[in-house]
Amino acid sequence: MKILYWNARGLANEGTKRAFCNMVRLNKPLIVCISEPFVQISSIPVAFWRSLGLCPFVTNNRGSINPNLWLLCHVDVKPQTLSCTEQQITISCSIEGVIVVLTTVYAKTTVVGRRLLWDDLATIHSSFINGPWFVFGDFNCVLGAHEKRGGSAPNATSCYDFQRMCTACNLLDLETKGLSYTWTNRRTNVRLDRALGNLDWIGTWNVFECRTLTRAFSNHCPLLITFSKLTTSIRPHFRFQSMWIQHPDILGLVSDFWSQTCFVGCPMFVLASKLRALKSLLKNWNSSSFGDINVQVSSSKAALDLIQAEILYHGSLR
Repeated sequence: MKILYWNARGLANEGTKRAFCNMVRLNKPLIVCISEPFVQISSIPVAFWRSLGLCPFVTNNRGSINPNLWLLCHVDVKPQTLSCTEQQITISCSIEGVIVVLTTVYAKTTVVGRRLLWDDLATIHSSFINGPWFVFGDFNCVLGAHEKRGGSAPNATSCYDFQRMCTACNLLDLETKGLSYTWTNRRTNVRLDRALGNLDWIGTWNVFECRTLTRAFSNHCPLLITFSKLTTSIRPHFRFQSMWIQHPDILGLVSDFWSQTCFVGCPMFVLASKLRALKSLLKNWNSSSFGDINVQVSSSKAALDLIQAEILYHGSLR
């Protein structure tokens, strides 16, 4: 099971949409939360979501103001909305046979405004929680000064309110791998985006990871949350890569293989046997001609993450 959260800072830009599509197609999350889309959800064609295997499920309730928190689900997920207010959406769903409660948040930027969110979470805790509970999103505040670098010190009252809410709701801060700070304006770096969970949540999963993804088209890092009771790996399926047709050797390779490979049997058996053998040939050819593209992409993203981290801690060279 994977959850993707991103404060996108607008989805009208084609580059942002492209980055979002790439994240979803690469990571295949079953639940996606977008904050600060800066557009109405009705302005995004249904075909766009359908191409990603997603369905818009619910948006936060801001009265006459456009929602700024969207929750989308894979078509196989059948959630139930438990609570929906200005700063949070809470759903219940079954994951690997376990009923869990998920709360995604986009908090206000003021201390007084966030207290309404803390009250919402306290109500959810007392009304709905008797098992695993996971809270994630952009909290627009920190637990302490160690989560901010640069600029003025964080508001002590804000930190205390956040800590008190976590204690009252039995929520623990969960480690996030990747960049230490999830938001930056190039002068100040802050850990605004995070994940919290109760003890039931922590004890349920054999696999759990919250990780920042590469920051692009937004000053927030996306969060990818992965969790499962299972520990077995899944063998990847064979996929034809569109880049292959650009290679000058591909047509000759396939033509020579097809004409020189012989199987005996009925036509359907011969066709299936040739295709199976061709698949093996293309796998080996791809490995020698292109290498592992996923590894190269991951390596490039890791290099970009390293550069962002260097800038974060040492500043950019001008």
